[in-house]
Amino acid sequence: MAASAHRAAVVMHAFYAERALGRGPGAPSFIEAIAEACGARSIAVTLFGAGAGESVVATSDPLAESAQDLEYSYGEGPAVKVLTGPGELSLSGGELSRCWPRFGAAIQDLGVVSVSSVRLGGAASPLGAVTVYRSEAADGALLTRSLAAVAEALTNTALLPIAGVEDLLAHPLFDDLDFRPVVHQAAGMVMMAKDCAAEDALALIRAHALAEDRRVLDVSLAIVDRTLDLP
Repeated sequence: MAASAHRAAVVMHAFYAERALGRGPGAPSFIEAIAEACGARSIAVTLFGAGAGESVVATSDPLAESAQDLEYSYGEGPAVKVLTGPGELSLSGGELSRCWPRFGAAIQDLGVVSVSSVRLGGAASPLGAVTVYRSEAADGALLTRSLAAVAEALTNTALLPIAGVEDLLAHPLFDDLDFRPVVHQAAGMVMMAKDCAAEDALALIRAHALAEDRRVLDVSLAIVDRTLDLP
């Protein structure tokens, strides 16, 4: 592990340990430790399953949560792009809507002015992405270098543990991850009702969320509660 990644790992685990020992405000959250190491407030860690399908996500604040929900709804955004593309990116201002016509415009409406994202894992075996959303101007190159160090540290200490799966699931990052069980439950109900494949069911849920300007999670909850039947 590179020296910069080692330093990032030390910062993350020290911050988390301070919170866990009661030396800082609030309950410990490893996603906040990642944000501390990046020097940012709004950060998302996204992990993907087979076929680049998003599986789990952790966010540090409401802005990152809203931005990530938009990426999930539109199927385009920084995590998707770095997973299969260049491995890292930093965009700001008009570059956002030029790169992602729908997602870029939507996050600008949230007040986001710049986005930096770095792939987790190698190009041959990509695992996900760590993304920073900023509502103020920043040095994109500097932030990307910091983010790359954090991504390498996370890959080596959380996602590729030497000891095996048991240690992976014990890492505190996994306490913060949202496995989207409600979305998958809703997709299963739509599959049964529409006699369609899982990908088609998720597409129907996303399309309805966009048409109604609602979060995918809220639409999924309504389906599970049987207060919404998709047309």
